[in-house]
Amino acid sequence: MKFKFNFKKKLPLLIGSSVLATSAPLLAVSCLYENNTTVLYAKKFINNNGLIVKQKVADPKKPALVNFENALFNSNLLTYTFSGFDYSIKSKIDINNEHLNHHVKNLFVFENHLFSKNQTALDSITISEQRQKIEPLLDKLITLGNELIQEQKSQNLIVFNTAEKIVSWSENTSDKKPSLPEKYKELSSLISQVKNFSYYDLSDLTSYVTKQDVENVVNNFLKDTPFYSKYLQSLSSTDNNDKVVADAIAEHAYVFNFRVLLKIGDYIPSKDFQSFQNELLGSNVEFNFDKVENSAKESIVKLFNFIKRTFPTYRVSPTASPRRGIATGFAPEYVIKGVNPNTNTLSDDYRVFEVNKVNSDKQTALSDNPDTVTSVLTSEQASSFINSPKLFLELHPDLIYLPSITTNLNRISAAERNIKLNQESGNDARVEKLRKDIVKYRKDNDDLNNQRSILKSMLISANEKYAKVQELTNKLNDPEQASKKAEYEADIQSLNQEIKDQLQLVQNKLNEPEFSTYKADYQKAFEILNEQIEETTTNIESLNELYAKTLFANGLYKIQLIKGRYAYSNNNKIDTVWLEFYDAKSDKWYMLDIYKAYLSYQPSSVDASYNIENNFMETLPAGYES
Repeated sequence: MKFKFNFKKKLPLLIGSSVLATSAPLLAVSCLYENNTTVLYAKKFINNNGLIVKQKVADPKKPALVNFENALFNSNLLTYTFSGFDYSIKSKIDINNEHLNHHVKNLFVFENHLFSKNQTALDSITISEQRQKIEPLLDKLITLGNELIQEQKSQNLIVFNTAEKIVSWSENTSDKKPSLPEKYKELSSLISQVKNFSYYDLSDLTSYVTKQDVENVVNNFLKDTPFYSKYLQSLSSTDNNDKVVADAIAEHAYVFNFRVLLKIGDYIPSKDFQSFQNELLGSNVEFNFDKVENSAKESIVKLFNFIKRTFPTYRVSPTASPRRGIATGFAPEYVIKGVNPNTNTLSDDYRVFEVNKVNSDKQTALSDNPDTVTSVLTSEQASSFINSPKLFLELHPDLIYLPSITTNLNRISAAERNIKLNQESGNDARVEKLRKDIVKYRKDNDDLNNQRSILKSMLISANEKYAKVQELTNKLNDPEQASKKAEYEADIQSLNQEIKDQLQLVQNKLNEPEFSTYKADYQKAFEILNEQIEETTTNIESLNELYAKTLFANGLYKIQLIKGRYAYSNNNKIDTVWLEFYDAKSDKWYMLDIYKAYLSYQPSSVDASYNIENNFMETLPAGYES
């Protein structure tokens, strides 16, 4: 890297990621999906991504280090499904110097009820200090063991014929005399220590792996990537648990563990990632990463303008929770399962759609753990919701959560309990009333489920038309289809009007008296959604990750995130993040404050003079603190 300012002094940044998948299983797909863009990209990714293209640096004279580096390069990096794209490091890899660990067996012999040294085994310990360490324990074991054997014999106790039985017996003192247990516990401890004796032969350190060796390999692997700042941060941490390369419990051993803060929606919706990819590479089928690698600045400008034009409502706030990931800037995806984004727990206050419980017993109350439920939305539906949440809800009123059904189920359960109590007290009139109530509650739920089916059937055609609109919109953005632009625009306008008319019919149906309960639940779902759309936002870090990971995944293999401080709208500096990347065309490193670029087109603070092309800086501009 050719920095003109000292990046080593910068405050490192915690890079967030949450999901893990191996690269190889991405190829284990049905032939039906073989030509899907996710599969085609995965095949390209396996042999060409910003981490594995690096040169390996492990010393070949240190096989354990070489194996560690190979494991690192083969570690899990990508999760790419029909709903989400997540580029992350979530591997835990152990490394040790076990090849230098000598395990000495059979240091003592126990035959004919007598302990003795195994001189051959003892002489195999060539390190004098190690021999000096074990020999006193061995002598003590033999002396104490033989004393206790004689004591056993003199008191007509059971005389054991193996050392293992002595150890086993010493752990169960229920039938021993009070004077014996402590001696036997001591003997048992000595036997275990001597039998498990091992030591590291460090007389020749040629193949010995130091912590610095491991850090050098990790540094090379992560340097100039969106994940590097997490590693830099860990170097300055005093807590071993926070370190990417930490000391293991075992002696002369270490562990690589890329721990990160878990975030809600920490991925890029697949449909959006593919639109970014198409903008950068001109294709979702052929992935020519050289286009981005050889024109870094131009690619960033292209991506910025595309996001500005296509996702003007993507929301970012410097005060947003650090647990908010990339996707939460697009839409409140957490309402898909009804998750409180601040606590990561299930809550009806955030519940818009029905969910399926992992436990199929519908009478069992939901726990607050999001893992206990699955969404009723398919991957494609989830992606569609994230792109257009309000329209999606209008097109899918059958998928909303109906609290009235839950209320009726609770009433039925309560009535059944009360029936039992009233039967015991002989209150037949009350029992009869409760039974009629149960019949009514069940009929109400049947009516609601029937209404759900009616609404779904009313919008089948509208959803088909919406899919056609999406298809035509994609063609409209295809330069090769420019000659048909007017035709596509006319078709889109016509289809949108037909969709609007069908949605109005649904609203008319909801206004019918028998749909009043369903309408109330529908309005409640919309109320929650609207509230969360207003609050939907992500943080500056995740905004930078959106750009860094998209670019890194498509050929810009030298890009990283830096944390610092800057005053955007007043004299008060805030914590912020910016990008630093290498431009191969100019052979220079640049910094770009993508949050500043984002602010330039926000309605509340439009900067008409802002030009992203004038904001690529070779040195840290005035006002920034790193």
